[in-house]
Amino acid sequence: MNQLTKTFIENISKLKIVIIGETIVDEYHWIELMGSSPKSKCPSGVVLKTESYQGGTAYIHRIIKNFCNNVEFITGDPIVKTRYLEESFNTKYLELKSDDNTPIDIESFNEVLDDSDLIIIADFGHSLFNRSTAEYLEDLYADKIALMCQTNSSNYGYNNLYPKWQKAAYVCLDQKEFGLILQHKDPSPEHLYNLWDFLKFDIGTLTLGKEGSFTMGGSSEYRTSCITNGTIVDTIGAGDTFFALASLAYACGMSPKDIGFLGSLGGYYNTTFPATKRALTVEKLDTLIIKHGDRI
Repeated sequence: MNQLTKTFIENISKLKIVIIGETIVDEYHWIELMGSSPKSKCPSGVVLKTESYQGGTAYIHRIIKNFCNNVEFITGDPIVKTRYLEESFNTKYLELKSDDNTPIDIESFNEVLDDSDLIIIADFGHSLFNRSTAEYLEDLYADKIALMCQTNSSNYGYNNLYPKWQKAAYVCLDQKEFGLILQHKDPSPEHLYNLWDFLKFDIGTLTLGKEGSFTMGGSSEYRTSCITNGTIVDTIGAGDTFFALASLAYACGMSPKDIGFLGSLGGYYNTTFPATKRALTVEKLDTLIIKHGDRI
């Protein structure tokens, strides 16, 4: 096993981790379009195959369990996202979503939160967290919160990291989400320093898609190039795996350089298969570190 993998696993194996967020079930229906109905002009087709995967924070939980033994998961009712894809070109044709959650009664979990070393919060904007819940968590546990707050098609512009969240230890967001906070259409990585004007955190990562990622904290910063190798199958889940690995790296005291590198390996791995079909393992991470270690 690679030395970086050994150090990483040895450090995170000691952690007590709590994961909080929405469970999202990703349903995929591959269809063959047959034309339009002559009566309704509605496209018609036949379902060729169906697959279903647990995504959202449940996916982060699946990944973390492969690396850590002491893990608690707090979630709400599953949010079901159903996607229809045209089979020939594997292109999405329609996406449907079930009802949102209601805010979580977070005070009932005080005992497990008090006993934790790391609290991973993935806010997908489906109403599990409101400002009151966020304020309660950050007032008591900000120094051990790793935070991600995602924008999607159903809440674009309404589920920003700030102002709902205002304190955390580690934060991870993508360029579009960051631009919504700053009201800047195309923020540069260096604008991440401006986030300190709104959100108090120790280390932060800005993911930049094909441009890689930028991680900074204190006087240290590091830009990681995008890791690619062949055709991208699907990007769904890539941000979740990046966040999961980067949060663990932060919790065991790794540098911004290693946080960005490990997160990028996880994000790359997730583009090699549909959605959240597989979850990163220790063995697979070790293989990726050995193959791409020269990028550090």
